[in-house]
Amino acid sequence: RRVEALVAQADRTEQAALQRQVEAARRRLMRELGRTLRCVSHGDLNAAFRGLVQREPREDGRYHTALRLLGGYTTWGPEEIADANEFERAISAKDRIARIAGSEIDAAIHDPRWMAQKQTGR
Repeated sequence: RRVEALVAQADRTEQAALQRQVEAARRRLMRELGRTLRCVSHGDLNAAFRGLVQREPREDGRYHTALRLLGGYTTWGPEEIADANEFERAISAKDRIARIAGSEIDAAIHDPRWMAQKQTGR
């Protein structure tokens, strides 16, 4: 029984660690997506996100992939909106163009921590 209890505890600990990895990857994607969306639009981030997804021709494109990883459209919290707003205010025109190109979102999509999602069953 003791061994079984230790194995169960180890499994719970591992699952919690994997979940933290997925949540960290999710926060990164939300931050990078929010910052990019703010550079594209001063309106509602979800409306801007929906527009980009709808205009993206490929199902395996950056915004469709981000949508799948996030599990659908999400709501940005006040801290995330404030971060996006502050980022947009501080960015140069040259950096805004580079940001809109999407490399930061691509990096967040390919964050290796997403691999933990397969192991959590989510």
